[in-house]
Amino acid sequence: MNETLCYLDPAMTGRPPTKDATDFGKRVAEARRQRGLTQREFAELLGVSQKMVEYFERRAENVTADVVKKLATVLDVSADELLGLESKRTKPGPK
Repeated sequence: MNETLCYLDPAMTGRPPTKDATDFGKRVAEARRQRGLTQREFAELLGVSQKMVEYFERRAENVTADVVKKLATVLDVSADELLGLESKRTKPGPK
């Protein structure tokens, strides 16, 4: 039998994280997932490596305003939302 088994999920490569992601990183990752993007696809849109996206989502604490602006633009969210200064958008209309 010539079956090739794949033990790695492409979404989870490398060593499992030992620390929780930063709040900023969690918001970036959530916005990326809501857009239906993989880290690799997101990296291509940003013009950075997948490793850099992983850094933004797991460890970044003091990102520059330019980086926040670019992330927000690609993710189609406000910079305030990524920074945790604004709640998530709600659908317009009556409650």
